[in-house]
Amino acid sequence: MKQYRWLEASDKYRLNQAQLLRAQCLYHELRLARQKTCLVDRDVSELDLLETSHHVLVLDGDEPVATARLAFGNPELASTIGSELGLELELAFELGAFRGRSVAEIAKVFVSASHRHSLALASLFEGMRERGLLPKPE
Repeated sequence: MKQYRWLEASDKYRLNQAQLLRAQCLYHELRLARQKTCLVDRDVSELDLLETSHHVLVLDGDEPVATARLAFGNPELASTIGSELGLELELAFELGAFRGRSVAEIAKVFVSASHRHSLALASLFEGMRERGLLPKPE
């Protein structure tokens, strides 16, 4: 059975790897339109750089094969978009029922085509749990 390893993309190099993998999945495999403001072959989001955003990469050897962004509530984002929790998800959904709770948004989840029928996605969530970004199952 293939062994994957996960890591938190906590530097520019690893964040670039996550953005490149997202672009590969979105623009090349799914053939979705690229953002007109993006001049490089990456899926770039201004939320990627917030200190409340965490990125996890799953590697097969040295090759990134899965990624996800876990975002916790951000006061700056809440102020900018006029929300309570400071999550991008609030632009589409009413999340008032979660007020006063610790809430996180999992977004930008991508697995490369060659690893979609593997344990790469499970490794991604395992990495988030091991890093303490998600609760461990009881």
